[in-house]
Amino acid sequence: MWDPTLICFLQTVMLAMAGAIIFYLFGKIREHRDAAADASREREEWRKEASDRQAAEKQTVAQKDWYQALFTHVPVSMVMVHGIVDGGLPGSFLEVNDVICARLGYSREELLARTPLDIQDIEGPLTTFGLTKAELVSVSDSYLSSHAKRVSTGYAKRVIDQVMIKGEVVYETQMVARDGKKIPVRIEARRLDVFDPPAIMAVAQDIGTAQQTEEALHDSQTKLRDFFTYSPFGIAMYDADKRLTQTNRVCLKMLGIPDEAALGKFSLLDNEFVPADIRTKINKGEWVRYETAISFDDLAQKGRCVTTRRGRGYFDLAITYMGYDKKYHPKGFLVHLMETTERRKLEAELRKMADKGAKEGTSGSLADMSFTDMIQIICAGGRSMQIDFTKGPLKAVVYIQNGDIIHCHLGDQAGDAAFYALMQWHDGEFAARQCTAFPERTIRTSLMSLLMEGSRQADEVSGAAAAGA
Repeated sequence: MWDPTLICFLQTVMLAMAGAIIFYLFGKIREHRDAAADASREREEWRKEASDRQAAEKQTVAQKDWYQALFTHVPVSMVMVHGIVDGGLPGSFLEVNDVICARLGYSREELLARTPLDIQDIEGPLTTFGLTKAELVSVSDSYLSSHAKRVSTGYAKRVIDQVMIKGEVVYETQMVARDGKKIPVRIEARRLDVFDPPAIMAVAQDIGTAQQTEEALHDSQTKLRDFFTYSPFGIAMYDADKRLTQTNRVCLKMLGIPDEAALGKFSLLDNEFVPADIRTKINKGEWVRYETAISFDDLAQKGRCVTTRRGRGYFDLAITYMGYDKKYHPKGFLVHLMETTERRKLEAELRKMADKGAKEGTSGSLADMSFTDMIQIICAGGRSMQIDFTKGPLKAVVYIQNGDIIHCHLGDQAGDAAFYALMQWHDGEFAARQCTAFPERTIRTSLMSLLMEGSRQADEVSGAAAAGA
């Protein structure tokens, strides 16, 4: 039988061994847990380093993209980026675009070795900062130079202070090119926080160029307005939905319509007098020109619009589709209107005179029928006629014998030269009648040759006038 003392001893030993084993296991578990924590911390540090590295790479890429966009998409502005040195003064240029290099006459490397103080006008604001014109004359050059430097640096420092506070400042100054030429500019200066420490980006616009562009635009608008107002042709403008937006007085007078509101009820683009094929072309946005007859009696009877005209009128219309604006919205239509009623009457009378047996004469205005058209109609009939022309104090005469032009007299000119000069008349009165007695022949050139040479000379005169303007 086991001794109780021995049993107690064995139990004590077993408990001690069990405690040792448990202590050993807990130690191993703690070591494993500490190792896992260390591994987790290492992985977290690695992830943070990787994240910081990626962020830095992204910032570098973003800065490169920003620079590329800045110096690629500002093709007409002078762009410069400069740092800030101790004392809040502008430092050397960090970057410049090709535009400012070209305008100032420096290479990129030369500008990067300079600061904004080296290219700005420091003499202009002297009187603003305490020196009168009388004092400018009396002080020495050395004093002026030192004073100008203080003024320039003080002004530059105030600009930078305002940029750093507000983030953006707009001001005007002058830049000095290599050859000494001063360029007035408007500068938009902005703080760039992508740099450490922050830098300044300045975008300069040439005020002189902007003023010239504005003046040219104003001049163009004035000429367009004058053309619209004083044009001898009727002009009407319609939007993309064919609603009338503007017209001139000539157009209203031609149609006998009192005002724009009344004309808006009678569309020149879409009415019963517009042929179907022309209407189709207008809807497709094609340029069209056609002649139509408008019955004003029908318009009055149907109540289509209020008009003082009666009978039938003939009109030559040119309709232009004005395309699209910058946002690809259709601009609308421009209509030129010229009445040809009197021209048709004159053509009918001239053709009647050109027929054999017709003895009566006719008269009219060169504003209604061109000299060239009239001569061709009469010559085509093969008749003998005398045509007298008057334009103020000037008088001219053309003799046609059996459809051939044999003589022309204008002032002290006769023959071909007089005929060419008469071809350049665009207004004046004429009177045509049958003729049986003719002067000595001074023209032996054919009608076609006369018209071609006269047109060539007229083009030369027009070209010289345009060049002189």
